[in-house]
Amino acid sequence: MASYFPLIGILLVGLGSFTLLLGYYRYQSTKKQLDQGEYYHSSLLNQLLTALLFLTIVLLLIYVIKTT
Repeated sequence: MASYFPLIGILLVGLGSFTLLLGYYRYQSTKKQLDQGEYYHSSLLNQLLTALLFLTIVLLLIYVIKTT
C-alpha cells in the first residue's frame, strides 16, 4: 500500500501548483479591474477551488486511515 505515497505526493504538489496559478490569475484580474476603476466580485473560482481542496483532503484522510 505504501507504494502509492509517491504518487499522492506528486498529485498534491500538482494541486498546489494549480492553486498557485489560479491565485496569480485572480490577483492579476483583480488588479486590472481596480486599475480601471471597476471591480466585479466573483466567488465561483473560490468556491470551486475550496470544493476541490476539501474533496482532496477527505479522500487523503480516508486513504491514510485505511492504510494504517
